Amino acid sequence: MSNDLGFMFRREWAPELLVDVAQAVEAAGLAEMWVVEDLEFHGGFAQIATALASTRRITVGLGIAPAVARNVAYSAMEIATVARLFPGRFHMGYGHGVETWIAQVGATPISWLASLGEVTIATKALLAGETVTTHGRHVDLESVTLVHPAVSPPLISLGVRQPKGMALAGDVADGVIFAEGSGPRYVAQVRATVGPSSRLTVFVQASSDVAAISEQIASKVAQPRFAVQLAAYGNETPPLDELMISGPPDTWAGQARKWFDAGADCVVYCLLPSDSPGMPLSLSATEDGST
Repeated sequence: MSNDLGFMFRREWAPELLVDVAQAVEAAGLAEMWVVEDLEFHGGFAQIATALASTRRITVGLGIAPAVARNVAYSAMEIATVARLFPGRFHMGYGHGVETWIAQVGATPISWLASLGEVTIATKALLAGETVTTHGRHVDLESVTLVHPAVSPPLISLGVRQPKGMALAGDVADGVIFAEGSGPRYVAQVRATVGPSSRLTVFVQASSDVAAISEQIASKVAQPRFAVQLAAYGNETPPLDELMISGPPDTWAGQARKWFDAGADCVVYCLLPSDSPGMPLSLSATEDGST
C-alpha cells in the first residue's frame, strides 16, 4: 500500500482555473489530483486531458464518470487515448452517478449494479485489445475492437457505498473510491472485504475554516445516504475529526495518517466551495503520510 496525498478540483471552480491548480498541486509535492464530473458542470475527460498535459508527474483521476451516461465503447476510446498519451498517470473512476441526474438525461438502467459491472468488465476488455461481443442487461456490443487499445491500461476504481457495490469492486475493478464522510473505521472494514491488492482512494473534506467545515460535515452525515459509512461506528456518533481534516494546512498530512493506518492508499483533500483554488500552494507533502 502507498501513502499518497491528493487534491480535488471542485466543480464550483471555473474550468479556466484548472491548469493553474494542477500545476500548483504538482509544485506542492502532492501525488494526485482528482476532477469530478457532475451533471451541468465540467466534462470529465476534457479536465483529465488538460490537467495531464499541464503537468509532468502527478496522477490525475476522474472521480467519477457515471457508468451509464455514455456508450461503453466510446468511453473506452476516451480512456485508451488518454492512457496512451500519458502512460501511468491516469486513474479512471466509474460509479452509479446521482439517480436524479441520470434520470434527467434518460439513462436510468434496468439494474444499477449490473450496469456498473458490465461497463467495468467491457471497458477493461476493450482497453486490453480484446474483441468484445456481449449482450447484457445494459452493455450491448457486437465485435468491437479498439484499433489503439491502452498499452498500459489505467487503474479503474469504482465509487460505491453499499456492500454489494464493494463486493463488485473487489471482483471486477482495481480499487474503490470513497466519498466524503468515510471515516477510518469504515475504510478498515472495506479493506478487510476487498483484500490487500485493491487501491483505496478516500475523498476527505478538508478546510482551514474549522467552523465552516464542521457545519458542512454535520449537515452531510445527517443525510440517509451516509448511513452505510456511519454504520461502521455502530451506535456511536463518530467525532467530526474522524470524518474531516481541518485547521492549518501544514497539519493536514499528519491528520491524514489515520486513514492510511486504516488501509487507504491515497487521501484526497476536498475543499469547501468557498475555499481558494490556490490552496495547494499552502500544502506540504513532507510529513509522514506523504508521497
